Amino acid sequence: MEAASEVFNSLEEKNEVLWNALLAGYAQNDSAWEVVKIFRNMRLSSFETDEYTYTSISSACACLEDMKMGQQ
Repeated sequence: MEAASEVFNSLEEKNEVLWNALLAGYAQNDSAWEVVKIFRNMRLSSFETDEYTYTSISSACACLEDMKMGQQ
């Protein structure tokens, strides 16, 4: 995931597919806090979210047992 993150960060142009791929990768590797961090950066960068985004962030909230964050 470290290499994927480096490649992602080096890209000048990003899109929702790239954001979602990074989110999913961290979610599948049990890095819930990293998913939350990336999700927040995605939202601050004004990218649209979709069902793939919400699958990753919901999974992260479940791993963190943070119902409040999940409801938000």
